[in-house]
Amino acid sequence: MEAYLKKLKDLEKGVEKSIDKFEENIEIVEESSLATTAKQLEDFKEGLDKVKNLSTTKNEEIYVNQYSSSYANLKNRLKVIANSIEAKRFHKELMGEASDQNSTQIEILLSESKSLDNSLFLSQNATNKANEVISSLAYQKEKVLATSDKIVRFVESLPGIGNMIGKISMRKRFNAIVIGVAIFICIVLLIVLG
Repeated sequence: MEAYLKKLKDLEKGVEKSIDKFEENIEIVEESSLATTAKQLEDFKEGLDKVKNLSTTKNEEIYVNQYSSSYANLKNRLKVIANSIEAKRFHKELMGEASDQNSTQIEILLSESKSLDNSLFLSQNATNKANEVISSLAYQKEKVLATSDKIVRFVESLPGIGNMIGKISMRKRFNAIVIGVAIFICIVLLIVLG
């Protein structure tokens, strides 16, 4: 399982690095490098599916959830880049290079689109974290209920313990009375015989 998780982490880093490069300068992105990154993203998805099938513990499920949200984020970012490249190519074909004002308006719209995509990603990320918190709280609730059952069983066994403590204290009193009587008899005998 560790090997699969390490492979996923490496794939995630590689795809994220490529997407970061694309976002820095979208003008020079080539179709082949975009296709390579899409292939890496598919490999990441296949590895994620394998890990989902093999996960058995809560920690592994947490990793799966994190990588799932990371996959969704990377897929959205790559889609935005592909759409931006397509829009720029379409703009060049339709308008040519002469229209600076329209180019500025399209860049503004693309910037708005990117900010909306980022907002969508942040809201999805917050939703995923909320789901993780909900599952964690459910797990904690199960633990508290199990502890509560143990406490109830312990309290139910207390009447037997109370009876035993009562018998022990009665035995102590009896022993104290016997010792007191023995000492009293010894003192009386000392006084009478002495």
